[in-house]
Amino acid sequence: MTLHPRWVPEGCFAFGPTPEARLRAWREEVRERMRQHYRADRAWWDELLARPSVTLLCRSCPRPVHCVRQVLAEDLGQLGAEVEGEGT
Repeated sequence: MTLHPRWVPEGCFAFGPTPEARLRAWREEVRERMRQHYRADRAWWDELLARPSVTLLCRSCPRPVHCVRQVLAEDLGQLGAEVEGEGT
């Protein structure tokens, strides 16, 4: 399964008066896009959650806090998945 490319907002870090505000805005935009995808393609999410394990990979993010996979891991945890964290 592949993360949907539309989940990654382009240029979202440009908004907000502080780096923390820009990061919050970016993460909320990612979450909103994931919510839209969840509503539109629930079967994709059900399949993902039914797997015994999932490894989220990224090739381009400098830090996990700036990565869509971190936001996805947090959301999967809220949906009942066991999230083990980085490097485990």
